[in-house]
Amino acid sequence: MDAPRADLRNVTEEQAVVSGRNPWLRFLGNWLAVTAVLLLAVGALNVAVDPFFVFGTPLIAGLNQYKPATQGREALAKAALLPRARPHTVLIGTSKVQVGLDPQSTAWVPDDAPVFNAGLPGSTSPSTLATLEDSLTVAPVRRVLVVLEPTNLIEPATPFTPAPPFLHTGWAHVRDLFDAAFTLDALEASFQTLVAQWTAFPSGLRPNGQMYDGHFRGPTLAEGPGVLFGQKAASNATAIANVARQVSAQPNAEIAQLEMVRRLIELCREKGVSVDLALAPVHADYLRLLVLAGLWPRYLHMREVLAQTVADAGDGQVRLWSFTGFNEFSTEPVPPIGQRAPALRCFWEPNHFRPEYGQLLLETIYRGRQGVGVRLEPANVGALNEAQTAAMEHDRAAQPAEWALMAQALAKVQAETAQQQGLLRTGANLAPHRKPDRI
Repeated sequence: MDAPRADLRNVTEEQAVVSGRNPWLRFLGNWLAVTAVLLLAVGALNVAVDPFFVFGTPLIAGLNQYKPATQGREALAKAALLPRARPHTVLIGTSKVQVGLDPQSTAWVPDDAPVFNAGLPGSTSPSTLATLEDSLTVAPVRRVLVVLEPTNLIEPATPFTPAPPFLHTGWAHVRDLFDAAFTLDALEASFQTLVAQWTAFPSGLRPNGQMYDGHFRGPTLAEGPGVLFGQKAASNATAIANVARQVSAQPNAEIAQLEMVRRLIELCREKGVSVDLALAPVHADYLRLLVLAGLWPRYLHMREVLAQTVADAGDGQVRLWSFTGFNEFSTEPVPPIGQRAPALRCFWEPNHFRPEYGQLLLETIYRGRQGVGVRLEPANVGALNEAQTAAMEHDRAAQPAEWALMAQALAKVQAETAQQQGLLRTGANLAPHRKPDRI
């Protein structure tokens, strides 16, 4: 009787040991299973919603038609959209292009389509060239429109350093796919996308690369255009005052971006691609700040040098256009801050023109429309500069209140800068000096 009892006791102890291990093993197995299921669920949701256009999921109204999360992630989204679009025409530049130029415009002829808007906020000279290089690599591009920033050209030139590729390949592409499927940022963007389907003011990118106007339309309808103009006046004054300091320190420096322009033209000529360059439209408030900061002569000089550079590099085959200046479109008065009024006809705020003005720009370049922009060439740029100076002086006399507002914005920035510099100098003078140790 004792042996069976001993065997039974041994069996019971073994079961206890096994049962003591099983709860932990079961917990670990269940945890791994739940984690895997959650990851798969998150990945499936993110792929279905595709908040950044990375996966190419079909657009469904009420689910993922509007993608507000692409705002701020335009480079990721457009790197995925461009190869799918396989455009014949590519629009390149900063957020001005992204907001104001419509790939579906009636100004395009059938051979120009499809058209893709590759504008990127804050695009620099090297990134502009990188966008063009990769566009020509993955798409049958025939035509390119590059919109240049007047202020960026006024800056003193710096050595040209190539930018990273616009398109992501290899492991960089794999990382993009993983981040867009399994990260918390992607999950948050998916929920943001789902909620945004019911907004009255869509924002983010369209599949053709252009931005919806909700980011501008909503605040304008709620508070009037003066609010956006007022906000931009402060930031523009800061940026222009900084450029003025740079130019003052290097008054004879070459204008910026000329090397990019030469390389861009050379690349398009090698590929047999038609290219047009255009100085971007800005509201007169922006130009008033340039004048008040003492940059008007530099601006006119930039136009002359750029016209000659394009003529030399393009061998007469590349066209340079200017939509920057004092004219009936840029000098439309801005309602006072706090006054609820309709948006301006051509501008959301000083930096960004509306698609309605973009339509006029495209019709000028590709349909021969008159009275909006002008073609800059070495032979006519001098006369055009004189006409612009006369238009500027006329605007100064006709709209003194607008000039006074810009003068106040610039004076505030200059006073703040002087105060900061004074504090730095005072701090340096008052810094305690350590007495030498006695030996």
